[in-house]
Amino acid sequence: MLLIAFITTSGTVLLARHKEPSPPASFKIIVEKTANGIAMHGVEGTAWVDLSFSLRSNQSRVVNAHGMISLDDILSSNNEEHAGFMFVITKTKNGITLKGLKGTAWKALSFSLGEHEKQAIDQQGMTELH
Repeated sequence: MLLIAFITTSGTVLLARHKEPSPPASFKIIVEKTANGIAMHGVEGTAWVDLSFSLRSNQSRVVNAHGMISLDDILSSNNEEHAGFMFVITKTKNGITLKGLKGTAWKALSFSLGEHEKQAIDQQGMTELH
């Protein structure tokens, strides 16, 4: 089951869709926690090179191989067919939490990360930076 939660000013919106698990895609991303949000560098398997956005603690965004995506993009079957992976990334007080929605071998990852520290992730989980 694919479950996606969006936090809005009026509350939480949940979207549930039944799908077979997708095989892991091949990607590598370097995640950096910044003062105002998250910065990511696509090393392989992404259509983007650098992606950054503002996030407060405990706010989330959905990211796929094409970049940051919206609820309308998720509902589009065309988007799902062409995106190799999709995950929710959340900035926490002490680090980063990720929930794999598509194309990852992991369902959830969580790690400590200080401001301007970096961690590489791929379809299997946390990996080496180089």
